[in-house]
Amino acid sequence: MHDYDKMRSTQNAVHVASQIHFDLLTIQPFKDGNGQTARLVQNLHLVQERYVPILIGPSEKDTSTKILRKAQTEIPVIGNPRPFAQYMIDLEIVAMRRYYNVLKNSHGRPTRPWDEDTLYDIEIEES
Repeated sequence: MHDYDKMRSTQNAVHVASQIHFDLLTIQPFKDGNGQTARLVQNLHLVQERYVPILIGPSEKDTSTKILRKAQTEIPVIGNPRPFAQYMIDLEIVAMRRYYNVLKNSHGRPTRPWDEDTLYDIEIEES
């Protein structure tokens, strides 16, 4: 497991949230509900950091599972969370655009609480 307090102070919130999600699904701490718990904890972290929750709907479920499984087996025992983190960043951008469009259509032009361009420049650090 990672030191999340250290990660929170040095890495982007989306990367930290995706690492939490990846770790929970890799260790499978519960008999049932690991995926739901991982998504809930990931989104809790994102909301605490003033980001938009990531919604993994039916259209993303298969892709998400394939990327996760590949990432988990890429490096024996520990996995490689980088591809999964990148996919979560892509989903966060989609979620931010969806959120922005809803606000724009209902209230005019809102002020964004984030800088979308910086998400494309996120460096996913080796853990």
